[in-house]
Amino acid sequence: GVEAIPLEGARVVAASCRHAGECRAIIVLFRNRARPFEDTLPGTLDTLGPIFAEQLDRILRIHRRSRHAWPGVETEDQDVGDDLGFDELAA
Repeated sequence: GVEAIPLEGARVVAASCRHAGECRAIIVLFRNRARPFEDTLPGTLDTLGPIFAEQLDRILRIHRRSRHAWPGVETEDQDVGDDLGFDELAA
């Protein structure tokens, strides 16, 4: 099985990456007590979060735009895991 990472005494910082009012990702950083986060980290995350979210939004728009070109995809409403015409391929 997967071994748990010991978080006792760890410092954890989390920030949402929002674009157009929607959360596109969450950044979670871990550090131990011996190497604490810099005081400038919140400002850095405030700057990088929206940039990262905007890039993810661009990727999602391109993905959605190209989906109707795949065989077997009928509508834009289907999930990413829906049939893309590769049923015969082994995973």
